[in-house]
Amino acid sequence: MAQIMIAYMPVLHEGYLKLFRRYKGAVSCLYVFGKIFINENTYIAREIRACDPGDICRMMRGLGLFPEIKMLCREELKSIKENPSLSIIMTDDEFSREFAAKYLPGRPVHMESQFLRWDEKSVNSAVEVKCDGVVSLPHDREMMRIAHEESKRGSCWWRRVGAVVVDPRMNKPVLAAHNRHMPSEHTPYAVGDPRDFVKAGTNPEIAATIHAEPTIVAMAAKKGIALEGMHMYITVFPCGPCASIIAESGISKLFFASGCAYLDGDTILRSRGVEIIQTW
Repeated sequence: MAQIMIAYMPVLHEGYLKLFRRYKGAVSCLYVFGKIFINENTYIAREIRACDPGDICRMMRGLGLFPEIKMLCREELKSIKENPSLSIIMTDDEFSREFAAKYLPGRPVHMESQFLRWDEKSVNSAVEVKCDGVVSLPHDREMMRIAHEESKRGSCWWRRVGAVVVDPRMNKPVLAAHNRHMPSEHTPYAVGDPRDFVKAGTNPEIAATIHAEPTIVAMAAKKGIALEGMHMYITVFPCGPCASIIAESGISKLFFASGCAYLDGDTILRSRGVEIIQTW
């Protein structure tokens, strides 16, 4: 089965090159999103630092990684949709996911991350979390697995965190979020990340990201979902400010997989009666 790749590339960086090199010889054509699709997304269309798609195509042709490099326009999309034998790979970002849902509904699409990340071992600046218990029940493992899957959607190269809110009355997830850059996942790759100049574990307020925990609380407010008595599963223990948000949200249990306590995060949570449980 022939494979093609469709990529949103506002900038060309090492993360893209690593992805493309993995598929060299396996992908017959790379399609770069053209402006006709980019302009449909308001915040992406206003990104003045993004390279012109035509320039991206010319750079990619110069690298010689794929037999063909094409700009994705409506005619090319029509041709792709009319060929069910094509296997489609897309870069895994919010823009591409929205595009796939809108233009390729029901079509199998394999998402591949193009974002870079640091080794997590170099990020941890640890104070041991004082937890109330350790569990490894099938339900808890499944909820944490969902949180880990959610974390993979992030673009942060320091650490990717996923969080899931579960209604204990139904034992089902109701909300999921990951840490993400604002206003776009591509922001740190276009202008850099201020965390590059901050020691790990310090100054959490200096960041271009919104963490998974406040994102979930904001989502709940937007959707009118009360968090009182809910459980949260998170892949990495929250920072101090996020611990405060969770503590005031009404969440009753926090399950975490790994990480450490910053700025007395565990003390803050416990002061509001939040039970802290480690699981994996």
